[in-house]
Amino acid sequence: MEPWKLLFLESDLLNIPVVEFNLDKNFDNLIGNRFSADTDTFQIDKAYQRIGLRLDEEGAEVESVVEYGVATEEAPAQIEKPTPKHLIFDSPFLLVMKRVDSANPYLVVWIENTELLKPTVNGGKVG
Repeated sequence: MEPWKLLFLESDLLNIPVVEFNLDKNFDNLIGNRFSADTDTFQIDKAYQRIGLRLDEEGAEVESVVEYGVATEEAPAQIEKPTPKHLIFDSPFLLVMKRVDSANPYLVVWIENTELLKPTVNGGKVG
């Protein structure tokens, strides 16, 4: 392979489209299911997930929220909700984009230069 094929030259062009989605889903098929832990029996009464992604010329932002609720057949227990994760890609990162029905990715890029990554105007929220 010629060495020039491994270098990124000024005349080369990389054009990555803006990717943005905000998907949410209620898992109704889980509601009403029962499970046991230790000596208690619980019933699922809420199962929800939201995932947001924005990839643009300023970088990438990902947000994921999960909400769930269970009820016990005994006295109601206080269940601690997880803290939402905030994954802010503001340092070097690897981006791999692949179709679900494909064995290989169609885009693999390592973003290393932090000067190209800029903070968002909206405080890091996706959606």
